[in-house]
Amino acid sequence: MSTGINKRSMTGRARVGALALVLVAGVVIAGCGSSSNTTSTKAKTTTPSSAPTPSISATSFTNNFSAMKGLASLASAGHGKIAAILPDTTSSTRYVEFDAPDLKKAAAEAGLPSSDIIVQNALGSDSTFVTDAESDVTNGATVLLIDPEDSGTGVTVQRYAKAHGVAVIDYDRLTLGAPKGTADYVSFNNVEVGTLIGNGFVSCVAAWHIAKPQVVVMHGAVTDNNATLFAQGYNGVLNSGFSSGKYKLVARTRQSSRTTRPARRSSPTCRATGSSPRRSRPRVRTRR
Repeated sequence: MSTGINKRSMTGRARVGALALVLVAGVVIAGCGSSSNTTSTKAKTTTPSSAPTPSISATSFTNNFSAMKGLASLASAGHGKIAAILPDTTSSTRYVEFDAPDLKKAAAEAGLPSSDIIVQNALGSDSTFVTDAESDVTNGATVLLIDPEDSGTGVTVQRYAKAHGVAVIDYDRLTLGAPKGTADYVSFNNVEVGTLIGNGFVSCVAAWHIAKPQVVVMHGAVTDNNATLFAQGYNGVLNSGFSSGKYKLVARTRQSSRTTRPARRSSPTCRATGSSPRRSRPRVRTRR
């Protein structure tokens, strides 16, 4: 199932729904042993005995994840463990404050024993990410939920998982270049995220009364598909300002790959400079 979830921020119902839906997908795959390639915001399949599972969407969820209780019978019929590997702890507080505890909470509400849900963090290390995945498979994981910082790491993990009969879900970030059919994909509407970044830039420029801002548009790593989708969104907002002469485009930069910093910390950034009655050389920084 390739699932897109509209996202206006990393808080509230959208975040809760995304976390829960990735667990729904994991429970479905663990319980049924396979998944479909349909595009939907609902997780709906059948058990091996052809009994339908509940239909659940992002809007079904609250902060207590009580909707996951509807998957208890499917979870009990499953086998193996579900392992989630998050990318780092420094590029965003979400991984420690929200993703890790909420993934565990959603799994518990679905009836999974705590011993059957593994949540790890690679701490920004590609080698640790791969090692964690291999260890999880060795320790009985039948489903991997992965959010690697670059596609190369994701491809390595997906190939290893496929060779060992383990299902993979790309969580939040799509792995580019992976063998066809090796993973499902659950994410937010990342183009909309980019649009919000662009709108934030426009709002700040207006609030600071910057006349004819000079803008450097910084694209994230080309190996990070989210950076590409963000760019589609914020360029859609900014390009009209450049073409009309309202903004002056000084330069566009683009990383060829993630180097010394995680891809999320090199996510698209817009900087505006100009004359302001209140500040000299003000900066506008917008981040995910």
